[in-house]
Amino acid sequence: MTRIISLEGGPAVGKTTLARNLKKRLPKIHFNFEDSTLAVSKARQQNLDKTIEQDFIENQKIFIKETIEKCQQLPDTYVVMDLSPEETEFHTICWPKAIGKSWNMEKNLAKELTQLKKFRSLTILYLDCPENVLRSRKKDDNTRQRSSFEQYLSSLHQFRKKWFNQLDYVTMKNVTNMSEEELAAWTVNWLENLYFMEKGII
Repeated sequence: MTRIISLEGGPAVGKTTLARNLKKRLPKIHFNFEDSTLAVSKARQQNLDKTIEQDFIENQKIFIKETIEKCQQLPDTYVVMDLSPEETEFHTICWPKAIGKSWNMEKNLAKELTQLKKFRSLTILYLDCPENVLRSRKKDDNTRQRSSFEQYLSSLHQFRKKWFNQLDYVTMKNVTNMSEEELAAWTVNWLENLYFMEKGII
């Protein structure tokens, strides 16, 4: 059975950096890094407009399918992901609200979302910090362009923390004043206490 431990939070908060640092410290644990290239490519090929309801439905069908297939390919062990399967669920439900639409995606994509929920995380560590800190971290990160950063902050970001916080398996961690090393050390300790130590994984 695959047990997914996910990292979540806003763009540039440090999810991938944390995952890479954890990988150095936890060599026995499997890591899976975000790669939505294929889903984005398929959506672009269809020239889908996410401000049109039917186009958004088709767009999310692509992303839900890709998320499920990715999860199905994960090994039968603990897996740390730098973006949760729940991210696709969150985007599906909250994007219409973010652009001022009243589309009922929980009804329109009920079948797909039911399948997606089968691959929810065992637990999620949500990295939290204010928008000004996200902007500062984006500015200091030259490894990624993040072309949709400002659009995201002005739309979906306002819904993210509340949506994830309603899940009873999410741990919120304010990382505003934590260095990369401090956060990695804290997370290893958190994981040890939750799962790994008793099973002899670490």
